Amino acid sequence: MKIKEKNKAIELRSKGMSLGEISRKLMVSKASVSVWVRNVKLTKEQRNGLSARGRSIESIEKRRINRLANETKKREAIMIEAGRAVKKMVLLGFVWN
Repeated sequence: MKIKEKNKAIELRSKGMSLGEISRKLMVSKASVSVWVRNVKLTKEQRNGLSARGRSIESIEKRRINRLANETKKREAIMIEAGRAVKKMVLLGFVWN
């Protein structure tokens, strides 16, 4: 276990940082940070601050851009697979004629 990172994560969470921020700062997985800091209690102000940042215009726009990028990747994968299916049908058409 990364003892130094765990202690630093607990310290940063106590200051009100989000799991993602801590994860990026310490270069460890968000899952590890989550386990390490699960017993850290945040003040109401800290919870409100984290909640407000999650609804900020920048974070909403970032989520929108990520969602669109994921949809584009899925669309491209579907088109590639559809192209393969069409090629198979065309080849079968040639064989049957």
